[in-house]
Amino acid sequence: MIELTLQAIDRVISLLRGRIDDKRRFVQEQVDPIFKDMEIIHQNYIQSFTDIIQAAEEANNNQDLIGLVLNKKMEFEHVRVKTYSIAKVARTSDRVPEPAKEFFEQCFMYFRRQNDVFSIDKYSSRFSGMLEILSGIDQGSDISKSRQLLIDYFDGCLDYTRKSWERFTQEYGKCKLEMLR
Repeated sequence: MIELTLQAIDRVISLLRGRIDDKRRFVQEQVDPIFKDMEIIHQNYIQSFTDIIQAAEEANNNQDLIGLVLNKKMEFEHVRVKTYSIAKVARTSDRVPEPAKEFFEQCFMYFRRQNDVFSIDKYSSRFSGMLEILSGIDQGSDISKSRQLLIDYFDGCLDYTRKSWERFTQEYGKCKLEMLR
């Protein structure tokens, strides 16, 4: 009788260890790689916005700025689209453990533009908003009249991106703590 009880306790312990191992594996295979991609994306956004602000301060026409924004948009677009797509699916998937769903939700929300006019389910980078503003400026007009508007918008994107990053990294920490206990 005691032997059967000990065997039952061993099975329960094995099941609990298996669940912990499954959560640990999920963090290592799903959560951590997304976080690493997001670090790259965030670093690129910050550097790109800083470069664009500096270029806007010195620009003589908006065509040069449009070219710069288009180049910056393409630099890591493949990583942004991949990460956004994974987060979009994972945030509502029944196969994702509950503590990780909010992590994926914050990842998904990171990609929303400030004052997003698009549907929440449509991918559009912060560069898209910049291009819309630049395209709306009359090509023949003096850019000095629009310079401060552009700088303010780009500076707002920089600030919004930093705040989004802070929310995302907080959720990453919570996810890891919950999943690995």
